Amino acid sequence: MDQLDKVQPVPQTIWCEQHKKKKAKYVVMVPNKDPIFASKKYLNEIKDKISYFKIHDTFNDWKNVYENFKNDYCSNLNYYCKYIKEQGFNIKADDIDEMVEKLKEIIIYKCDQIKEELKKKLELHQKHYKEKVVTFIDPEQKIKAEYDNFKNCLSTYQSNDEQSKKNLKQSLAAFVKKVVVTQKNDEFKDDKIVQKVDNLRKSQPFYINLNIWDSYQQMIERSLTELQESYITVNSFNQTQIANKGFIFKVFQQIKEDKDFNNEPQKMQHLLTDKLKPLIQSSKLNLLNNLYQFKDDLKNNVIIALIKTSTDQNIGFYYNAKQKGKSLLFNLTKGIFLPVKQGFELKMAEHEIQSPTLTFGQDLQIPNDFLKCSSNLGEAFDLKGQEYKIGNSESYLANGKYFDIEYFELYKIDDQDLLKVINQQHLQPQQPQQPKDPRTTLLGFPTGIPQGLQPPFNPVNFQQK
Repeated sequence: MDQLDKVQPVPQTIWCEQHKKKKAKYVVMVPNKDPIFASKKYLNEIKDKISYFKIHDTFNDWKNVYENFKNDYCSNLNYYCKYIKEQGFNIKADDIDEMVEKLKEIIIYKCDQIKEELKKKLELHQKHYKEKVVTFIDPEQKIKAEYDNFKNCLSTYQSNDEQSKKNLKQSLAAFVKKVVVTQKNDEFKDDKIVQKVDNLRKSQPFYINLNIWDSYQQMIERSLTELQESYITVNSFNQTQIANKGFIFKVFQQIKEDKDFNNEPQKMQHLLTDKLKPLIQSSKLNLLNNLYQFKDDLKNNVIIALIKTSTDQNIGFYYNAKQKGKSLLFNLTKGIFLPVKQGFELKMAEHEIQSPTLTFGQDLQIPNDFLKCSSNLGEAFDLKGQEYKIGNSESYLANGKYFDIEYFELYKIDDQDLLKVINQQHLQPQQPQQPKDPRTTLLGFPTGIPQGLQPPFNPVNFQQK
């Protein structure tokens, strides 16, 4: 028998260990006890408290075992399985065929539906025209004589007949006089034709937006192209030294304050991909020269800096010279960002020999050798609502009172909204909403990995242009 013709085995019927007459479709891991086979009924009683897996799904592929584990569960195998799932390695060519065919069916069905609905509305629209508009004869009567005479002269015109030329010119003058006649405002408002047209307009069942079709068609075409480019993107940042970079999207979400980004995170990620322009990716060896090469961008533009520390933390800051009151200090590893207080801004030493090179109050002090950097949170950045997490303000940001910079990345953000100058006096710092779990990704899927063990930045999220 050919290998493809072999009947695949199926899991046999197993009964729930708690409800003996119910089929067991799950395995639950009760703390400090052996795992047990469980029915749907038993699972509903306890599923919020423990991890479990589906027998059928796990029978087909052991990697499915972690699908319903508790968010805080971590192990090397779980780490591996989540990587497989997050990167979509299980997607096959047949899956793309199926998705595109389904999309085509939906689009064709919707187009057919649109065609029928528009025809129904057009029929009513034309009925209004025939019954109400065409039957209103005053405009026709007002211009009929001059128009008919002009048409007659045009149709009988002879270029070698002077009288014919004269008649045509006279008919034209009379017709144009009727066409271009002007009325004073009060006279226009009281005109019976004008009043009748206004009444017709109010009573018509539909309006046709003549200019909207092309713009919507172009928008749909752009969306399809964007879907194609966004579904599988190039991992241009695979050499990055900064882990947990996906959290930068939450930072950008806070910066933009755009409700559409909350509803469509994928749209936001694609947008940010186009807006981030790498300026520096450097170890501390050449960092000083690089910083002063981009000094103007640091002091006058919109930038995001990402820093890998010797204390195994990934921190950074957002600074906007046009909107200084919206600056943020953040820790990507811990999933926390802090808004700047009014009156504080990023400062850079004028000359390379001066130290510290970069300062954000006492909250971030970076000397020119990038050794023994320090942070004492609370002077420049607002800790409101975060005090219970922070504890020691001198060591929280980088997990130590002092730290060295191992790697530094600087990005410029090209975004016209962020380049607008705003009145700093009326800007009050806002406390950003922190994610419920510091290991939660932008899409809301928990990584399930403890601090310092999260996978490197998800390549689907970023694309270098």
